[in-house]
Amino acid sequence: MKALKMILYIVIGIVTSLLVFAFFLPDKKVLSNSIIINSYPRPIYGMVNSLKSWEKWSPFSEMDPAMVSEYSGPEFGVGSHQAWKSEKNGNGSMTILESIFEKKVVLNLDLDYGGKDSTLFILERVPEGTKVTWETRITKAGYPMGRLMWVAMGGMMNKTFYQGLEKLKKVVENLPPVCKSGDVMESNEPEKIYLTITDTLTTENIAQFFGAAYGKIGALMKTNQGVKMVGAPAAFYNGDPSNPVWIVTAAIPVNMEPKKLTQGISVLKTPALKMVSVVHYGDYSTSSDSYYKLEDYMKSKKYEVIGNPLEEYITDPMNVKDPMMIETKISFPVK
Repeated sequence: MKALKMILYIVIGIVTSLLVFAFFLPDKKVLSNSIIINSYPRPIYGMVNSLKSWEKWSPFSEMDPAMVSEYSGPEFGVGSHQAWKSEKNGNGSMTILESIFEKKVVLNLDLDYGGKDSTLFILERVPEGTKVTWETRITKAGYPMGRLMWVAMGGMMNKTFYQGLEKLKKVVENLPPVCKSGDVMESNEPEKIYLTITDTLTTENIAQFFGAAYGKIGALMKTNQGVKMVGAPAAFYNGDPSNPVWIVTAAIPVNMEPKKLTQGISVLKTPALKMVSVVHYGDYSTSSDSYYKLEDYMKSKKYEVIGNPLEEYITDPMNVKDPMMIETKISFPVK
């Protein structure tokens, strides 16, 4: 009996000591790891901005193949939600709170031990490719278990996060190509005349806008004798893709200015310009790779961009079956 009491006192003493120890532990902790992936940001962003895609590289999926996940909300970006149940990893959920195009993804974590954490991915272009930083911020470790867990497992978790980055690197660098870019070209372009329609758009309504705008411009050309299309349908872009909306100008190059214009259609005359261009082969969603290629080239040549980028749609995506056959010429005016 005395032995049992002694054991009980010891247990109570240990528990009390742990509670006191946990009380003085910080409830905040930051784990941060980085890796360089030999890739443009596009496929990396796609992997971290889709919670379903985490199954391809997440260290926690590998640690517990039996983990059960349920997804809700949009497939990509803000509002995308995952809830999971795992005997090895514990239960929890996460939701994407912020998504900046090919630059940053921020998620809220709700873990079963009482933690209210956040994790974020920062993508930064470097000469070797893209530097990816995975940072997890424990802003309210639950008392006492959450605080004690991070003391006991912080180092191991940091190693686990880095293993996840290594798997992400391997997956991305072994993805099959979905696009390619031609050689960068320089040219001196003459003065040009465009019939244009401009609007402020999001990615969700841009395709519908182009269809309506090109149709309206085409109808105007039919009512103006002698006005002919002299190049591929085009578009000028004014804005940062990181923003939810930007200004888009649908443009058709023509041989002469029409005598009559209908409401909403304008004439744009561009002066003779030096242009730096590349032909992008692939779906429009992959075009950022070619923009980065042009950006690197212009930096190496120390060119100054003096206008908005121009996209010329050489092939109609409705008429080709292979996305790699979609050709888009991307150009920047420089000096």
